[in-house]
Amino acid sequence: MSLVEDGGGYGSRPAIGARELTPADSRRSIIPMDQADRLSTALQGRYRLDGPLGRGGMAVVFRAHDLRHDRAVALKVLRAELGASLGADRFLLEIRHAAQLQHPHILPMLDSGEVPADASGPSLLWFTMPLVEGESLRDRIRRGAQPIEDVVRWSRELAEALAYAHGRGIVHRDLKPENVLLSGGHALLADFGLARALERTASDRITESGMAVGTPAYMSPEQAVADPGLDGRTDLYSLGCVMYELLAGEPPYTGPTAQAVIAKRLLDPVPSVRRLRETVPPGLDRIVERLLAKAPADRYATAEELLAALDAPSAPEPASARPRSVRIWVAVAIGVALFLALLGVMVLRARARGGPSLDAGAVAVLPFRVTAPDHSLDYLGEGMVDLFAVKLGGPSVHPAPVRQVLSYLHYQPGAGLSPEEGNDAARRAGAGLVLDGSVVRTGGGLQVSADLRRTDGRGTPLHAAASGPVDSLPSLVDQVAASLLAGYGGGSSTQLGSLSNSAAIAEYLQGKVAHRQGRYRDAVAHFSAALQGDSTFALAALDMIAAADRTDDFEAQDRSRRLAYASRGRLSPKGAALLRAWVGPNYPAPSSLVAVTAAFQDAVRVAPDVADAWFELGDRQFHYGLVNDQPHPLESAVRSLGRALELDSTFLLPLDHLILAKLYLEDTTDLRTLARVWSARDTVSGDRNDFIRWRLALALGDSTGLARERSRFDRYPDQALQLLANDAQTAAVGVGDVGPVLEELRRRAVGGAKLRRTRIWERDWLLNLGRPAAALALTDSLQAGEPWPGWTRQQRIDDAVFQDGDTVAAAADVRALSPLAASTTRADSIVEAIRTRAACRLGFWAMSHGDVSGVRRWAEKVRGARLKSQGIYTDDDRAICGDLLGAWLARNGGSSGSAALLARADSIYLASDVSFDYGAANIVTARVREAVGDLSGARTAIGRVGIGLSVSPEYQSTYLREQGRLALAAGDTAAAVIALRRYVALRSDPEPSLRGQTDSARTLLASLLSR
Repeated sequence: MSLVEDGGGYGSRPAIGARELTPADSRRSIIPMDQADRLSTALQGRYRLDGPLGRGGMAVVFRAHDLRHDRAVALKVLRAELGASLGADRFLLEIRHAAQLQHPHILPMLDSGEVPADASGPSLLWFTMPLVEGESLRDRIRRGAQPIEDVVRWSRELAEALAYAHGRGIVHRDLKPENVLLSGGHALLADFGLARALERTASDRITESGMAVGTPAYMSPEQAVADPGLDGRTDLYSLGCVMYELLAGEPPYTGPTAQAVIAKRLLDPVPSVRRLRETVPPGLDRIVERLLAKAPADRYATAEELLAALDAPSAPEPASARPRSVRIWVAVAIGVALFLALLGVMVLRARARGGPSLDAGAVAVLPFRVTAPDHSLDYLGEGMVDLFAVKLGGPSVHPAPVRQVLSYLHYQPGAGLSPEEGNDAARRAGAGLVLDGSVVRTGGGLQVSADLRRTDGRGTPLHAAASGPVDSLPSLVDQVAASLLAGYGGGSSTQLGSLSNSAAIAEYLQGKVAHRQGRYRDAVAHFSAALQGDSTFALAALDMIAAADRTDDFEAQDRSRRLAYASRGRLSPKGAALLRAWVGPNYPAPSSLVAVTAAFQDAVRVAPDVADAWFELGDRQFHYGLVNDQPHPLESAVRSLGRALELDSTFLLPLDHLILAKLYLEDTTDLRTLARVWSARDTVSGDRNDFIRWRLALALGDSTGLARERSRFDRYPDQALQLLANDAQTAAVGVGDVGPVLEELRRRAVGGAKLRRTRIWERDWLLNLGRPAAALALTDSLQAGEPWPGWTRQQRIDDAVFQDGDTVAAAADVRALSPLAASTTRADSIVEAIRTRAACRLGFWAMSHGDVSGVRRWAEKVRGARLKSQGIYTDDDRAICGDLLGAWLARNGGSSGSAALLARADSIYLASDVSFDYGAANIVTARVREAVGDLSGARTAIGRVGIGLSVSPEYQSTYLREQGRLALAAGDTAAAVIALRRYVALRSDPEPSLRGQTDSARTLLASLLSR
């Protein structure tokens, strides 16, 4: 079945589904540019084409001027091959017939015609309609669910239009939000002429070819299978879909393909809109449900009946209108029949294309049935899926995405599965083969058996079994897999038994479960136990990298990388691509974040069916995309995380990251849906779950839930508390909760490095609040036990230069540090790093005070140093600082070298494995770029912020203030409003010395919002 869609709208801008056309479209446009020129020539004297408005699957829409009547019109040109199929005479006759429709809620046809075929091109059929200076319902839906009273009014107006048209024998066939325009707040239904022409002229040819005219998301079940006997009830079904989407913000049925949407429509229960929006009156919900009935007989018989129901949406429906149980069974039977017809059309079309629609070599591995006297082997039910998926790496077969199959099964541990359920899940995953089996505990041994069968039921299933002691599980899996592969012709694969032992496999499988449930410390413990049993277990080491990265166990992170890298020869190409990304392409040398992100982009190309690869790519895009100048990183992260969830809906991390990305983008359209999904998944106490629960309660205005979470801060894991403290400052939401959270972290940190780190976070928090005096006291308290000499003095200088800190204290530190920074005595590499960092700080201080000689002095010191890679200060940090100081000097000395030095500093920054100084360096970069007139570069630099990390958001308030100011200077009011709103929220209660600064920002924000 092919679906002909039409995305052309008639508003003053393209509807959703259409897009602006450019000259670059000339090679791929439905109406090639030379034919557009021919059209313009043919219509000369009647219409002037002013440019394309949009395009769809059937036609291109042009803005035109009616020269005879001096008015703007929308001129629609059918796709040439569609016009040839319909025939000009009959098409134009039907268009003229439809032009007789005159109704206040129908957009009328004005004119039509044909450009005859000639040597330069085929026949072109066109018609015109009024150009509506407004928006479509699709434009409104983009902004989310609509007010109920508006939906009822528009629905009544559309029902009136349908009643009028149906009374004259015309069925629309393609009612959708794009075809409903709003003028003065009232609905106008467009495209009746095209629908009439397609219905009357081409119904035989369309039906015979298995082609349904319409848009999948709004097709009635009978229209989806090209039923030739359509009547007005198909339009009522489409109107029900539109009403549902207006009320809920999403269509009643969604899916990755048109076929998936239609299959849901035919087989899934009719959804209640109140499941997504409880404020919808029950009576209105019943109206929508009746419009969406699968059988036409269960819908309203006419649009007039619908109008009567809309006049009293809260009234109960008469008994005669409520389908009895027998009618429900009839609807189900009709739905099944329609679905079978749809499958028949799809199969016929697939054969006509010369190939099956499923991947004949893809194997969907189903959970195994486990029979044992106790529950000690229950983990193997899902665990065998992972083990056999590893085995299916021969030349003829490969595994379908494991977690995607499980999500299609709605798998619950211990639940039974029928062969039909397994086949359906396999087909949905695109797999032509299914593998299922069992594990039976027999006394002191195990029996593993499995069947490999085709999902289409053809051929004889292959069976294999093996028995042995409990500790021989790896070799049993090897034997069964090898037997099945040999029988299928798939050859052999890596022997799992040679990689590990049963105890290690048991730990590995439990680690996989813990990781997907968000229990990262538990996962690390299981993977570590697996590696203790077999240090060459490459899969365990590989998965341990991902789990350890979610903890602050740096030893585990390092060990997992070393063991995985040492056993990399045992990994598949997909595993090797993931390892290269996880450890960095330069391992064991460090790699830049830019290089790591690029490596994950390579990994998803090698392993497009692996959810972990897509998640890790989305994770880097979300957390570090802005830091590393990636274009539209948050939007890219949403796509990557969404793909990870498609492949594995049970994987918690992509879901929580997707929620955070949407929140940071301030895109709350899908938030309630995501929150419901999260609530269903939030059944295990994961390391991050509490934080996400707090964030959702805050975003959704759930005061009860928020109070509950605040009462539980003392039970939050450390990671959840750290994430909360960071996110509240980064997004400037729930800022009042940061204090209690940091207090709880400090309470837990009895002493040592953990207490010191918590105090530093608290100091940064106070500076972001605009409380430098309180922060200064904390900084002073950190001097005892400082990590290296002069650390505290440099922090006070940073506070003054970058964070409104105490300038008097900083000036004293500048004088005290100068001898250390200027020293030329021989010293070891650590002391030299300390001196160089101090010189850089003194240079930044001099720059902020316009001290040219001071900047020159310290720039020469920084440039002359040669550092090794020390954690205190790297040679990349030194080079960046030297170039920034040099660029400032060039600017103030009238030299032309600033641009080159700034470009070099940026290139070093982006190529560096890690810049310990990136926060300060980006503020300086922004200031210098602004000084040399590079406003765009300044905005890029000040936009480099990490998001949602378990670290302190240093300089956050400065970044926000500068982002707002630079956005305003560039004329980007929207960006300025976002930054200033966050800045004001973060500095809601500053110290008196900074209150005027915050008040000015608040006044400016109010002015921008009032425009």
